[in-house]
Amino acid sequence: MSPVKRASEPLILPPVGSVFLMPLADRRYGACRVIRHDEKSFGVPSAMVVTSRWDGVVARPFIEVCRRIFDETIDELMEFEGKPPKKRVMSALRECVTRPNRIDADHHFIATMEREDLCQEIDEIVFACGFPNDEGIADRWREW
Repeated sequence: MSPVKRASEPLILPPVGSVFLMPLADRRYGACRVIRHDEKSFGVPSAMVVTSRWDGVVARPFIEVCRRIFDETIDELMEFEGKPPKKRVMSALRECVTRPNRIDADHHFIATMEREDLCQEIDEIVFACGFPNDEGIADRWREW
């Protein structure tokens, strides 16, 4: 059992950009990447993370390519100080969606679960950038 945190102890969040494993409901583990710290949404310090649960379902090369696409998109969006310009965010997100389109056209690796996971991760990136009303944005460009 993990030790209980006392109210007087400061909460230390993992640094932005760090990656850690998180247990999933099916007893596997998914990778989580911290993309933003947030103290306003919940009234306490919290970390916004993106997750992946594809291990063992999708072939490793496709997992690695998609993770790299998301990492590159997150890195690009993290370069902005404060709230990034929406036009730049939209351009980065469009590229984030169209790259898997091109790969899937040749290899057909995106089925229902993969589509839902990709859309969820893109929605999390959009929310973390401060555009919470643009949920489902991948539908604009996805072909899967």
